[in-house]
Parts: sequence; C-alpha cells; structure tokens
Amino acid sequence: MRQGDRRTGRVESSLRGIHGPFSRCGRRVIPIALVAALVGCGDDDDDGPATPWGGYTLERTVGERGDGPGQLRTPMGIAVDLRGRLIVADTGNRRVQVLGEDGQFVRQLGIDLLRPMDAAVSEDGLVWVAEFGGDALLCFRQDGEPCRTPKRDMPTPAGIDLLPGGRPLVADFSSHRVTSVTGSPRIAVGGEGGSSGQLKHPTDVAVLDDGGFLVADAFNHRIQRFDARGRSVDIWTGPTGRPFRLPTGIAVGDGVAHVADSGNRRVVALSLSGRVLGEWALPNDRHREIDSPTRITMHDGRLWIVDAANDRILVVRPNRTR
Repeated sequence: MRQGDRRTGRVESSLRGIHGPFSRCGRRVIPIALVAALVGCGDDDDDGPATPWGGYTLERTVGERGDGPGQLRTPMGIAVDLRGRLIVADTGNRRVQVLGEDGQFVRQLGIDLLRPMDAAVSEDGLVWVAEFGGDALLCFRQDGEPCRTPKRDMPTPAGIDLLPGGRPLVADFSSHRVTSVTGSPRIAVGGEGGSSGQLKHPTDVAVLDDGGFLVADAFNHRIQRFDARGRSVDIWTGPTGRPFRLPTGIAVGDGVAHVADSGNRRVVALSLSGRVLGEWALPNDRHREIDSPTRITMHDGRLWIVDAANDRILVVRPNRTR
C-alpha cells in the first residue's frame, strides 16, 4: 500500500496459521523484550538495502478490540496519508476508520460496508478502498464524502496500491489477477496457476519506483516481482528452511521489501532482489486461530503492521546499522 503519494472471504475466509518463534535466518533464537536484533542472511554479493540492515524494533501499538470509535475488530488493511493519519480497513466492524497516529478517532468512511479489506491514499488526498464483500472499489474524499461512483465490476478486490499518477492497481482475489482500474497503459497479469506469471488468490500489491510491482501471491506461498510491462521477473519463497506461508501484505521502503507472512505470524525483510535480511515475530500474540499480520505500510520511516488476530496496529521501526 502506498500512502500520501500515492480475504480471503468467500472462498477461504479464515486462513489457518502455524505458530512461529522469534528466529534468525530460519534458526530459533531467544526473544529479548520486543526487539528482534537480526543479522543479514544470504550471499554477500547480493544487492542490499540503501543502508545496512539492523532488524526491527516495536515502538508502540494502536487500537484495542471493540466497536466504538477508535476500536478495532479484525482489521485487515491500512494506509497512511500525508498528514500522518491512519486509514484502517476495520473489517470486522464493516467500516473504514480515519485515526490519528496515536489511535484517536477522526472520522469514519462509509456506512455498513460489507467487507473492506484494504486502502490506499493518493497525493491529492483521495482514499481508495478495496470493498471485498461488495465486489467494488470505493473512493472517498478526506471529509468522508464519496468522490465518485463506485467501480462495481471488480470481483473480490483484496489489496490495492497506486501507480504513478494515482491510478489504482488492484489484487483481485477470486479472479487470480492483478489489474489496473483506469487509464492507460492497462496492466493485467495473472490467471490461476502456480507457474511463473500465474497467481493463486493474490491479496496485495506494492508498486516499485521503476514502475514494476510486487504481488503477494498468497495461496502459492510466494511473492512475485513483475516489471513495468507486466512480465514476471522473479519469485521469492522466503527464508530457507521456513518458507513463506500465506504471505498477504507487502510494503517497500529504503530498498527493503517488508512482507506480512501471515501463516508464519511474522514480518520478513528482503532486499529487492529477494535476499532474506531477517524476520520478526508478533509480540504478545494471544489469538493464533486467525492468521496475522495481514497488511503492512510504511510512513515516515516506520512500518504500520495490521495485526488482525489481536485487533491492533503495530508501529515498528526498521533499524539501520552504520
């Protein structure tokens, strides 16, 4: 999801996760407080992040379970606008909430939505919402008013990011495709299958600076990288010995791709060529019956991670070593 400049439901509505400890490159380590001090993994000659990788540190959490203003119930998606406000797809409460960085309620977008799954915010402040349950792509202004007629010929939109110019790029869960919604050139990739270029229930997409994009190819348990022409150029399967299981969300920043590996209940950091840099498990994880984390976005040097199982947003700082 892109911010500021920019589930699985009917088929398999509850992804079943597995339990995972804090780990480093696939090996068990002892969790110390809430900091995963991770070292790099992979070959030395692989390209890395813009600055040396030093792991993740949890700064705070936002939200608690409930249906009141600012409370969350099984949230699934998130974006952050230019003012630092959170746009949260509060899926279990059938609404989208706008919250301050501290979680204070600002306003609600939409009434009685069916199953909002994700959001993205354009440079001019338009909020795009993937309304999975209504087979629609919705658009709202910052004041909460609809900005245009919903696009309803969009079966089960699950994840969304914005192309240059603000055009939505949508992961279409049931059609096993990723498509652009408006304008040209039109992008359409996928089709059900497990070969290169094919997808199986994609759940998220992240647009890259070069015009290419990453796709959370969730039910193929992998991330696929596509170039700006829609050609599959790389496939990432995660750490050796403990590969991805239902990776459902992606965020990119400072040369690092951060993957919400929901079936393994962790976030995995990779270079943009797919080299694993490290991983970080959910802290104080009490509800393992729901796969989590589901989505992830980046703003102001921090990751905002949607922990659907525990009804909260985790605010995490990617560390840099010098």
